[in-house]
Amino acid sequence: SFDAELLDAALRHAFLILGITYFRSYPDVDIVIQPFELSQKQADYFNSIYRNGLGEFWFVNNLSPDVFKGFSAGSSDPDAPRPYGGDGILLLSTGGKDSLLSSLLLQKANKSFTPIFLSRDNYYPLMLDKITGQPPLLLDRRIDWAQRREIAAGGGLIGHVPFSAMIASLFLIAAVLNNKNIVVASNESSANEGNAKIGDFVANHAWSKSYEYELMLQDYIHAFMSPDLQYVSLLRAYTDLYISEQ
Repeated sequence: SFDAELLDAALRHAFLILGITYFRSYPDVDIVIQPFELSQKQADYFNSIYRNGLGEFWFVNNLSPDVFKGFSAGSSDPDAPRPYGGDGILLLSTGGKDSLLSSLLLQKANKSFTPIFLSRDNYYPLMLDKITGQPPLLLDRRIDWAQRREIAAGGGLIGHVPFSAMIASLFLIAAVLNNKNIVVASNESSANEGNAKIGDFVANHAWSKSYEYELMLQDYIHAFMSPDLQYVSLLRAYTDLYISEQ
């Protein structure tokens, strides 16, 4: 069993973050949300994700982030955060050096965890079995390529999206469904650095891996989901060079 109300809050959060994939095709449109409304704090949160998370997209497509009209707050109050009795760690696992180091650090600290992998057709790197000592929980991902081609043929734009924010939103759902209370990522310090500028706007390819976004997401979770549900990066203090040397 799982907490249905908490799941609903996690699904709404993921719904709006995943929507960025479709929004980017026509980024100057008005955004209308049905059938629920956002508080001002929620609107500010999603506005930041769309504006900052699409930094590379704006740059590559020669657009100003000011074309984004933003989310508006409604008149109703959001649901209050709720207590949550989940217990356990989900580790975002890719088979790359970052998540492998996180798994070794957790094992060294004698922390049990469940690896989770975003898959297609049940594929995952078999090295995860050896490194983590168990097969990962698989989250199957499907992309509607026919629709993407149709959008592109009709003049819709394509480009980079804040993929790490999208993944985090999906794995929060997985945490609730599996009664876990901690989602562990492996984002390191270089994700905090911008890559280019559009006027005064700093475009950061990895913004949704940054410490800024990690704090924003944690604040959103505690304000609108549960204070007992956590999202953290285990490698935040480390550089990419340090991780490569381990």
